Amino acid sequence: MHSVILAITVSIVLLGGLAGCTPTVTYGVKPQTERLEKLVVGQSSAADILLTLGEPRGKGVAHLSKELPSRDVWFYEFVKSDGATVTLDVLIVFLLGDRYDGHLWFDSVDAVNKEHKK
Repeated sequence: MHSVILAITVSIVLLGGLAGCTPTVTYGVKPQTERLEKLVVGQSSAADILLTLGEPRGKGVAHLSKELPSRDVWFYEFVKSDGATVTLDVLIVFLLGDRYDGHLWFDSVDAVNKEHKK
């Protein structure tokens, strides 16, 4: 009986200790934006993009306006949260046919830092 009470007490203490700990959760791989300068609009192929940036987390199609043709889009994203803060890095690569056609990049850390400096 004593060992059962001891086991229950140890379990409660361990669970209580874990409840106070917030693990860091990550999703995805941080986009390698420093490599974007290697890509050339209209010249770099989809294979070049894969070699330069790696495999995207997702792919889709964007139709930005009725005057422009649809473009394939590749998504690279990274999310990190420690329970109190969340950082988000998103890179969207545009392809026209099989060729690199530009990108959009967002890093929430830069946005937060700029906002705090105002």
